[in-house]
Amino acid sequence: MGEEALVPADLDSVRYAFRLGWAVAELRGRYQLDRFDKRDPGGEKVFKRGTHQLPLASERSPAEIRKELIETVEDLSKELDLDQDAAASETWTTLKALLTTIEEATDRQPLLSGVVSKLFKWDAHIQDALVLHATRAAGYQLGRGLAESYWALEPDRADDEMGSWEFVLGERRCEILQRLACRLSSYLGASVVAAIEGPLADWSGLAGDATRRTQPGVAADLFRQCLLWRDLVRGERQPQDLPLNTDVEAPASAEVWKNLKLYRVALSSLKLPLLGGIAGIVALIAGASLLASGAGHTGFSTAIGLLGALGVTSASLYAHAKADVTSLLANLRKKVEVERVRQAADLCPIPAARAQRQLAPPH
Repeated sequence: MGEEALVPADLDSVRYAFRLGWAVAELRGRYQLDRFDKRDPGGEKVFKRGTHQLPLASERSPAEIRKELIETVEDLSKELDLDQDAAASETWTTLKALLTTIEEATDRQPLLSGVVSKLFKWDAHIQDALVLHATRAAGYQLGRGLAESYWALEPDRADDEMGSWEFVLGERRCEILQRLACRLSSYLGASVVAAIEGPLADWSGLAGDATRRTQPGVAADLFRQCLLWRDLVRGERQPQDLPLNTDVEAPASAEVWKNLKLYRVALSSLKLPLLGGIAGIVALIAGASLLASGAGHTGFSTAIGLLGALGVTSASLYAHAKADVTSLLANLRKKVEVERVRQAADLCPIPAARAQRQLAPPH
């Protein structure tokens, strides 16, 4: 999932769990009546297809996508051995039959309560089956939670109801998702965790602002954000390949590594380690210089004699100082890259006032 050199042995199973959680949330969302025949945001324009013309995945009809999802969750359940649980298997069989019936029905409304009930029961079976596998359980919940940011959203619900903006992207839900991402950091890597945590914080701010969340295009931006999260966690996109969003942050021709904001944030978070490291480097260089000169105060001369007796030389101190400088620069570069990914992965529309400030010419 991430950039760590050591790949966890159960990486595939955690990814399967994440994919299953995502698919369960998407399946429930696509069977809501208000979304049943709608195309995904960004794919509203429909081209006429002949009988044998081949669509890409995003060009498939809503019915084709639902059929694909059903097959996906069934296959993922088998990969995770969930079909070995008799109760879960029976619930899925009943649910699948209901979903097939809905596809063929002219009046779908009466069937929906049964679907929702069986989905709830099936999700409970899945979570119970995964509870002893902590990382799989976290992967399943992270997948379902991130997907629900879009697929479970019902914008007209009151803030104290499940499905509302406050529920799917409120502070409480975002804290849970950030915590789940951190628990999977050894699978995701620091950059992917940052790509989840940073945007979640901004989307939480938007969710709490009734004016911002009702602006045109917000739903499409949220859909794209969810797809980006999905692709990063599944390893289908690499965080280092994400282009920095330059629409309002800087001119399109600006180079990422010249964006001083990245360095300011990185330096701020590493302030104490950097200061301590620099102080240590200065001390090492000073000690090396004294050893090399062999001159100074009597006390220093005594100290130099002791260091010499212990085999400490000016060359070794200079080498240590050089290694410390290299380590500090490597940590800074890593921190800058993580911050770059955090910004590049953030597709949340910024407040209009901030956009105007960023676009305003310098005085």
